[in-house]
Amino acid sequence: MKIRFPKASAMVAHLAVFCVVSCAVASAQSQHQVHAATLAVAINGADSPNLIPDDMATRHLLLALAAQRARRADGATVSGLIDSLAIGDGDAAAMVAAIDALVPQLRAVDESLASLAQSAPAGGAAAEELNAARFRALDATKQLIERTMSADGWASVREFVDKKVKPRIVIYGQAPRVP
Repeated sequence: MKIRFPKASAMVAHLAVFCVVSCAVASAQSQHQVHAATLAVAINGADSPNLIPDDMATRHLLLALAAQRARRADGATVSGLIDSLAIGDGDAAAMVAAIDALVPQLRAVDESLASLAQSAPAGGAAAEELNAARFRALDATKQLIERTMSADGWASVREFVDKKVKPRIVIYGQAPRVP
């Protein structure tokens, strides 16, 4: 599965980091890019955002926020993508705290994947486990944010995911078969 972001915007730039961060192994990544041109679009979020899984879109948002927080200089104020969520200061603080806890977890996974790429170019089971660890960290962060934010704040995040994130996701491959 490959994800492409068709429109240029600040959010797309942040979400594009996901494509770089989520590709498990450098050699697998380059091999995947070669085949991406031959894959058909399975789901285009711009046409059918309701077909993009909620968990996938939320992970994209969390990865984009984590990438933005990881790039910030120490002591920098919260700005950028998190401001687009239109949430109150308390909810923003809860989200920033959760994202700041996520950043080192993602960094550790990325470092392990980079190390693995040098020793085992094909990736295999070890790369799959590291990617599963990334998903577990993202899912735990989502649950933490959902628990610590107000209902209105979480509703704003869900609306942002539905209206801004899902339309920018394109999934390549075979479309899922509907029974």
